[in-house]
This record gives sequence, structure tokens and C-alpha cells, in this order.
Amino acid sequence: EIEGVLVHRGGVGGYDDKPSIGFFNLGLDSAGSYLKSSVVYVSYNTGVQIAGTGGVTLQENIVFSTLGTSYKAQCTGNAFIGNLAISSVTSLTYRGRASKSTLKNVEWSTYIASFELLGDSPCAATKC
Repeated sequence: EIEGVLVHRGGVGGYDDKPSIGFFNLGLDSAGSYLKSSVVYVSYNTGVQIAGTGGVTLQENIVFSTLGTSYKAQCTGNAFIGNLAISSVTSLTYRGRASKSTLKNVEWSTYIASFELLGDSPCAATKC
């Protein structure tokens, strides 16, 4: 349960599955798990990621300036309610150093997705 947090300059650039906030392998029924009223501001990877977990609620969050996808859910049964994503990019510069997104966290079919919902398959444990 996470509520009312600010994550600034989170995530790990250049690596896959290193988001600012992540829910990983908590099982098919993680009812009661949530991220509410929180902000991710400048993320060097995906802002919020759910993998191998179902039943998570993301409600009234803001993700701003991510390197790659803002919100990524790789499992069914999660709820997205009133969330906002602004400025998903493929490269960021901080103090003169450039970070580029890896191919895995950029959805080229839509040229970078703000919300990537891959809920076509049941929640299988993922390697993260």
C-alpha cells in the first residue's frame, strides 16, 4: 500500500524492468495493494510497472517526464482510475549526461506509450 508519495529522479536508465515504482510477482489476487494520490516526476525508466501481479489499484496518480512508458501493466485484473501521464520520451539529459531508453521499455508500435496495458494473458510469474 503506497499513498501520497513523490518519487523524483527514480528508475534506472539503460536497464529493463527498473521502474520508479513497481509491483512484481505478488500473485494473481493482490487485492488491497494500491498506489494512490502519488507523483513520479522525472523517471529514468518506466514510471509505474505491474508485472506478475493482479488486483492492484492505481488511483489518481501523476507520472511526468518518463524515459519510456509511463504506466505498464503486464497482467490482468488491475484497476486504473483517474491517472495522468505527461511527457513520455525516448531520451533525457541530466547534468549534461544523456540517457536513452532501451528497446524493451519503448513501445515502437505506438511510438512510446503513456499507458501500456498487456493484460491479454493471466498473471504468470515474470523475471524482473
